[in-house]
Amino acid sequence: MSNCDFNRPCNCRDCRTVYDTIICPICSFSNVVVIERNAFYETDRKGISGYRFETPDEVLDLTCFKCGYVIKEVGYYTELYQEGCVLNILKATALEHGKVCASCKKVEGFDYFSGYGEAKLQNHNGELLCQECLGQTLMRQIPDPSNENEKYEFDKRKLSWILKKIKIECVDCGRKRWVNTENRWKTRCITCFKNMVK
Repeated sequence: MSNCDFNRPCNCRDCRTVYDTIICPICSFSNVVVIERNAFYETDRKGISGYRFETPDEVLDLTCFKCGYVIKEVGYYTELYQEGCVLNILKATALEHGKVCASCKKVEGFDYFSGYGEAKLQNHNGELLCQECLGQTLMRQIPDPSNENEKYEFDKRKLSWILKKIKIECVDCGRKRWVNTENRWKTRCITCFKNMVK
């Protein structure tokens, strides 16, 4: 049940509309269609009211956006989503020109990463890799320089190991402890610092 209208039951066009993909059997193009469903107001067995959406049973034909072939009896749809079809054509063109990650198959300019934005490819040893896959590859290839006094973390944006923590000795008690690199100025441990300020 839809509740996008300030948490109240809603049957606006956005709630009623879904998108589907229909593959052309001739050119294998992914046609994107808009399906505007019918809304029925109802109350469930727990007493919660809302709208139930159903797709009409009408069966329609569809003309492929790319090759013009008429695909018979694809089911119900409201209209062809032309913007989505254009994006699919551009994505297919990018694939034909090899703008795809050799590892995860993400397409440059069309697929996205959380925290990275759109996929961008870089050449590494003759292979095109996206940011994520290039970072994972370099992390395996470049040895971790961490030792008993330094801890490094691999930065996938900078594509290098970054010093994150260092082990320093307290100037008073001599006990060693780990601190973040930006806190290396803290020459005393917490216990000695508290004793000093008493």
